[in-house]
Amino acid sequence: MQADLSRLTRALRKETCPRRVHDEVRRRILLEPSSHGRLRPAISVALAVLVLACGFSIWQWQAGENAQRHAELAARTTLQRARIANQAEAALGLIGAVLVNVGAHFEKVISARAVLPLQNSLEVTKNKIIENIKL
Repeated sequence: MQADLSRLTRALRKETCPRRVHDEVRRRILLEPSSHGRLRPAISVALAVLVLACGFSIWQWQAGENAQRHAELAARTTLQRARIANQAEAALGLIGAVLVNVGAHFEKVISARAVLPLQNSLEVTKNKIIENIKL
C-alpha cells in the first residue's frame, strides 16, 4: 500500500495540485502502518534467537570436546599407570632374584671359609683336650 501511495505522491508532484493535497497525502503515508514495521521486531527476535541457539550449540560442542579430551587423558593415564606398575613389578622381581642368588652364593662362601675351618679347629681343640686328659 505504501508503494502505491509513494507512486501517487510522485504523480501528484508532476501535476499541479494545491499544497494541501500534497500535505494530506504525506500525512496519510506517515499515518499508514507500515508492513515493514511489523516484520522488523520479528526479524530482530528471530535473529537474536538464532544467534543464541548457535552460541549454545557451539558451547555444547566445546563442552563435549573437552569431556572427550578428559576421558582420553584419563584412559591414557590409567594405561600409563598400569604399564609403570608392571615395569616396577618386573624390576622388583629381578632385584629379588638377584638377592636370592647373592644370598645363596654368600651362604656357600661363608660355609666354605668360616664354618668348615671352625669345625676343623673345634675338632682339633677337642682332640687336644682329650689327649691332655689321657695323659
